Amino acid sequence: MLDFGFPEGPIDAKLYFVGDCWSLKDAIYKKPFQGTVGYLLNNTLSNVGFTREKCRLNNLVNIQPMNSDFETLSSDIINQGILELVEDIKRVKPNLIVCLGKHPMKYLSSCEGLDAWRGTVTWSETLGCKILFTYHPEYVLKDWAVFPLFLFDLQKAVKESQFLEYKKLEREIVVAPTYDMVIAYLESLGKTAEYLSIDLETETNEELQVTYMKC
Repeated sequence: MLDFGFPEGPIDAKLYFVGDCWSLKDAIYKKPFQGTVGYLLNNTLSNVGFTREKCRLNNLVNIQPMNSDFETLSSDIINQGILELVEDIKRVKPNLIVCLGKHPMKYLSSCEGLDAWRGTVTWSETLGCKILFTYHPEYVLKDWAVFPLFLFDLQKAVKESQFLEYKKLEREIVVAPTYDMVIAYLESLGKTAEYLSIDLETETNEELQVTYMKC
């Protein structure tokens, strides 16, 4: 068996981050999320009123693969890493795990497609806590356009980490409502919401279709 590195952070942390593997900087310092990746994560947490020191930080495998490419790891190494990761999660008992990137999402849940599930909170019976999916900081550094989404997701993660209960969001989708229905719904929102965001989508040369969702 390989001698993996160790996670970082308090053993009673309520917010638990999981990446895929060590980078070269991680391997040098023997800690996860070092270098520019760690700098981005630390500063984004600070922007949402939280600190790295309150979080548990771990990876699927705490070793550096060839060229820091997770895909080069064998299934035996990945399975060994996940076994140690799950043992640590069950010891820490966090309220929320944040899966950073597609690989943690694949191995810690049954969900597929990061873009489809990003920002979503689900419940894991195996781990006994909630899971939220978002981009890995390394990906954000390569595509800065997704940073606002990453920031929003960490803000949501901090909020969800305050409690263990999984509060499933109930939605009612209304397709092609009448004008009167839309006006009545907007007026009802004005009584309860301080801010209102509206997204209208249409294809070129097609009639505008309106759909709204009650949450």
